[in-house]
Amino acid sequence: MKRDTISKVEHFIRHELATKLQYDLRNLRITKEADAECCIYYHLRKTLPADGRWSILARKYARRTGHYIDLLVLRKKRPRLAIEIKWNKKSMEQKDRRSLRRALGRMHASKVYFITIGPNVSPESYDKKDKTESERRVEPNAMSSTLAIQNATMEPQMAF
Repeated sequence: MKRDTISKVEHFIRHELATKLQYDLRNLRITKEADAECCIYYHLRKTLPADGRWSILARKYARRTGHYIDLLVLRKKRPRLAIEIKWNKKSMEQKDRRSLRRALGRMHASKVYFITIGPNVSPESYDKKDKTESERRVEPNAMSSTLAIQNATMEPQMAF
């Protein structure tokens, strides 16, 4: 059940979350980064099983990394997923990259995600940066995907 649940959550983040966030953007539920954080928290909370083993922390200051992590998904009080959220950014800044890399290394999170959301962000306009050498040495798929979500009326789009 452990691997099954974490894989379901990862599948949800990669494939279904974009459509839900686009819907929230169209209905003006998201107008800034804090709103995006609340919506993602809500959608993740509905996805995770209610057995008491899973929890989500928002704006968690991690002493091990020295950074605030926007959303941290825990299973039995151990970090499994770290999510960094940005509003209307067309690329990942160095500070966010360092924060996610430290969440992988020092907090032993299984995967990390960077989500940028806004009316002016699309997968085509997002400037994807290659992984550094140190990021490639860490588990190859651990620094997962970047979701670029825009306010569009067409099909959901994501940049990987």
